[in-house]
Amino acid sequence: SGAQKVCSGEADVGDMSRQLKDTEAQMEADGFTYTCVDAPFRRLTQIQVAVDGITVFVQRGSELHACLADGLTYDQLRWVFSSLSTAELQAEGHDLSGIANDDGDDLKEWSDLSSTCPELEIVIYGDALYSGTQTLVGEHVLNEDKYNSGEEYFYESATSTPVFTEAKDLVTGGVAANPAGIGFAGYANYL
Repeated sequence: SGAQKVCSGEADVGDMSRQLKDTEAQMEADGFTYTCVDAPFRRLTQIQVAVDGITVFVQRGSELHACLADGLTYDQLRWVFSSLSTAELQAEGHDLSGIANDDGDDLKEWSDLSSTCPELEIVIYGDALYSGTQTLVGEHVLNEDKYNSGEEYFYESATSTPVFTEAKDLVTGGVAANPAGIGFAGYANYL
């Protein structure tokens, strides 16, 4: 992340999609200067210059694109990305009545959402571990209370491994090439 690069001395300016965490830097008494936790001799100031939107996308023109034309609810989106089972998510209070076609094979397939979707196992593409984008998706889609900067919170099986990378073209290109893929990236990277 931008914070790690600035605090390590690798960069003078770092871009971030989120606020600094207490584990990265502590705010000083002046209310705008931070001291890096792992490098207390480094100080920084966080200045918001823009707002980034996160885009969730699938292969354009695919069978999956057509079946998801009306979008996904928050609970469906959480089901798609989360490593938790349907039963575990329901126990947390999520409305998964939209997961009506689950065939009980312990795989998350698009056809579990709707009979109009292909019977393809979900493959996730996204920004790398510790990126602000992955952190925001983890905290706001997976669960702010449980997410702790780790890819293990995202759906994975013996036949579907998520692809997390700093190379934005691999995220968008991976989804563009995979009819079962779903990706998340900053809006500017999606364009």
